[in-house]
Amino acid sequence: MQGNKKLRFDLISAALQQVLALLEDGTWLAGLEPADKSLSLHGQLDHIAQAMIQAYKARTDEKFWQVYWSLLEQASSEHEDFEYNPVFEREHIDFAIRNAFFYYLSAIALIPDLYQRSRGRVISAQEYREAARKIMELGYHLSKFHFDVFRAFVYATSKTKSGVSSNLHQYDLACFELSEDLVLAMSDRARDLIQVEAKKLDAKAKLRIDQPTIGCPALYASGGQINMIELLYQQVLAYLDSVSFFDSSLEADLLVESI
Repeated sequence: MQGNKKLRFDLISAALQQVLALLEDGTWLAGLEPADKSLSLHGQLDHIAQAMIQAYKARTDEKFWQVYWSLLEQASSEHEDFEYNPVFEREHIDFAIRNAFFYYLSAIALIPDLYQRSRGRVISAQEYREAARKIMELGYHLSKFHFDVFRAFVYATSKTKSGVSSNLHQYDLACFELSEDLVLAMSDRARDLIQVEAKKLDAKAKLRIDQPTIGCPALYASGGQINMIELLYQQVLAYLDSVSFFDSSLEADLLVESI
């Protein structure tokens, strides 16, 4: 796709800004069907991720695309070098939405096993909730990656092995660390594997890191002091608390493993 990348990101941010008001009260999560507590922890979070993606799209799609198509048309008429492909736009935005919720819920799914490996015991509900609150330290770091470097991160760290997977990523434990104060971070192995995956993209002429690195457009859509990425994650945590996820999911996971 040709055109001014910075302008296009500005247009996405502007369209996201217009739908932010539809999300701020969190009611878009009210009708979610609860996950089956007999599922594994990862199974529960996969169900929740899929439901949240559909609920987000149901609440925002009409408004977002109305605004975004209009902005794209205007930019196309005002800038001779700006072109867009509707199919690409649909796929790109759908990927971005799925990617956000997959990070939130995949990271939460990873925490208990990562804790068990490093501490040698089962994480408590209180610790689990606290660690979940802190995953955005890594999340913000990833949100500022160049898009192709982020793709390399997904290929390197997810056992799913697909950047456009329709299922929740199952992260490789060896690619992450959990600090003493329960902050999630990438391991040295992850960084090494990202370089390997980036070289593969480069060999296929698919690595475009010479282009501007802008970050996620949702970083620039905000209501007051909170941007869209943080707003959505706070609502994800509030939902998990409302269904007592952190208090009950570990017991269910141990039950599934014992069967």
